[in-house]
Amino acid sequence: MDTESMTDAEFAACKAQAAEAGKRAGHATGTWLVDGNTSDATRAKVRQGIEDGDPEVMDSLPWCDLGGQWADGLTEQDIIGETDADPESLEPEEVTELVDAYREAYDAAMLAEVERSLSA
Repeated sequence: MDTESMTDAEFAACKAQAAEAGKRAGHATGTWLVDGNTSDATRAKVRQGIEDGDPEVMDSLPWCDLGGQWADGLTEQDIIGETDADPESLEPEEVTELVDAYREAYDAAMLAEVERSLSA
């Protein structure tokens, strides 16, 4: 989809696509953090750390990372590829909006799944 002819509604649809992709990825990531081998003590510590906003616990969670420290890590182009947007035609602020939509949905879904898993 060419952004020069992309309407506000079409760009909003691309943002929704980015958010949906982020939600799926965040949920998937959250599913592997807590499993049947996680001790009750660890579950309690992480649950309490999330409730308290403990930096040690919060920093240990697998938040969306676009830092480029891993060769196969997620990139802005990967996120744009999840949408109908033409990556060559996007303005920098549009890229930022798509990435932010993905990241926010990823982080929310990951945290929700971790919290759900801790309570299971």
